[in-house]
Amino acid sequence: DKNIPVPIYYQIEEYIQKLIETGKLKPGEKLPTEKEFMKVLGVSRITIRRAISDLINKNMLEIKQSKGTFVKSKNFYEPVSLIIQSYTEEAIKQGFKPSTRILELKKLIPDSEIQEILKLSPEEEIFEFKRLRLLNGEPSGIDLNYLSSNLVPGFSEKDFEETGLKQSLYLVLGKKYNLTLDYAEEIITATLTTKEESELLNVKKNTPINMRIRTVFLPNSKPVLYMRSIYKTSYKSILRRKL
Repeated sequence: DKNIPVPIYYQIEEYIQKLIETGKLKPGEKLPTEKEFMKVLGVSRITIRRAISDLINKNMLEIKQSKGTFVKSKNFYEPVSLIIQSYTEEAIKQGFKPSTRILELKKLIPDSEIQEILKLSPEEEIFEFKRLRLLNGEPSGIDLNYLSSNLVPGFSEKDFEETGLKQSLYLVLGKKYNLTLDYAEEIITATLTTKEESELLNVKKNTPINMRIRTVFLPNSKPVLYMRSIYKTSYKSILRRKL
């Protein structure tokens, strides 16, 4: 609907996501081609590609080379409870010099998926911010973070430094906002880089890459942070189970 103030690509994304969530599009089912979408919906190829790309990043769709775009099959996974350790601390331990560049930070009311994950009320706002992570000056990953604004009032770019331990989000949450991060649940999967991600990471578009989806909890089991991160495989991650 071009008469409402919502981007067309996002309307298409929401429409396809609803078809998947209601079972009208089933795991493993092939989507219509870009040309078919363009003809039926009367939109441009760029608009269709943006919607499909976002759904791939949400781990709902996948591209099979020379075959097309498919609804991603559900994977069996066992969330691993982790002792909280930041990317910054782990990188320093492994002998790297980490640094961070904040790409975007904004306050907004999230979609229903984020509301459910962070257990938010319908009108509760969050901070959404994206960071480019670097190791020894070379791009190594991209973080997309979601934080409840009620827990971090006044949260801003000024909370961080570009290098050193003060670039760590976990450190900022603990030191400035007095939040005790108790444990995390993490899923590791794979995805393909979008055009924007490829440019930031200096790789080719649709490069296979690891995706880490992490939810961080307070001692009372309230989720405080939801993260979607992609990292080049050259960064060796060490996960520690909380026993």
